[in-house]
Amino acid sequence: MQTQTQFSGPETRSFEKHVRIVYCETCTVLFGKTLSVMAGEAQHEGRWYGRSCCIAINWLLRDPDHCVNELKDFRNEPPTIH
Repeated sequence: MQTQTQFSGPETRSFEKHVRIVYCETCTVLFGKTLSVMAGEAQHEGRWYGRSCCIAINWLLRDPDHCVNELKDFRNEPPTIH
């Protein structure tokens, strides 16, 4: 009997990319902006949940400045580069 192993090869990454695209498009249609932008706005306004959401989103996407850069892009400002 074969055992299942987790594989994060090209097939899995492609699926994750499609899920992100659909998710972003859905948020944009429903709210006019993505969850990253909404979390970035909340963080910028000093709301506790904004910081928590940004930490989680940045960690999931493995991009330490994702929310900040998405908010700047939404506002047409230059992105932050580490």
